[in-house]
Amino acid sequence: MYLYLYLFFVYAFLGWCTEVIYSALHTGKFVNRGFLNGPICPIYGVGILSVYKLLNSVMSNKIYLFIGSVILTSTVELITGFILEKLFHKKWWDYSNMPLNIGGYICLKFSLKWGLACIMVFEIVHPVVLNFISFIPRNIGSIILYLLLNIFFIDIIATVQSVIKVNKKLKLAYEISKEIRKVSDEIGAKISKGSLLLIEKNEEIISELDRKVESKKQQLESLKEKYEMILDKKIAGERRLFRAFPKMNTKRYKETFEELKRRVLNK
Repeated sequence: MYLYLYLFFVYAFLGWCTEVIYSALHTGKFVNRGFLNGPICPIYGVGILSVYKLLNSVMSNKIYLFIGSVILTSTVELITGFILEKLFHKKWWDYSNMPLNIGGYICLKFSLKWGLACIMVFEIVHPVVLNFISFIPRNIGSIILYLLLNIFFIDIIATVQSVIKVNKKLKLAYEISKEIRKVSDEIGAKISKGSLLLIEKNEEIISELDRKVESKKQQLESLKEKYEMILDKKIAGERRLFRAFPKMNTKRYKETFEELKRRVLNK
């Protein structure tokens, strides 16, 4: 277990470094990639650890290693993407525009890349990692591992809390936007009715209708102010998540989600 946990953290960190470098080459700036706040992408740790554990007996056969790595890493990515979407109602990455994809969670192009990456990892990187882990005295290594695990779980809790708060924010903003549309429609209906009453020249009814329209307009302004205030409310970790997952999308509150993402990223 000691070795497996260290392998998880080392490869999760190296995976984070890979994501950061990839993003920097494409955007020209640093982006803290990954679901968590810290410099770690757990999906890489789980993926490489799965390959190491389940394919250890066929490491010498590069064809078996490649095929097995494609299957295992794709399975990890598929399950992770599916679970994250079901838990948080968001698709954190999306390969829907790529050919031969499954639900947008995985696609053939990246699955093949993960397979090639695993061959490179176990040919070049893994021996260095094993030497690094064996170089650390066991008693000191256990303390380091204990600290890493505590930081890791604290990070998970903090990130999940941020996502939950963003979801609540989205839901509230969406409900208000629905109310705004409803009040706007009511104002339109009353104005239309007022136009018809002008023909009858019933001033008393027209005056009463004007008062109702004015009341609705005040209600509308109040709702708009509340909507703006909710969307502009800052949540810790919100901006990092939108930057880390630029292709994040959701089927719930789609328009409100896109508006929130635009505001957060443009701050």
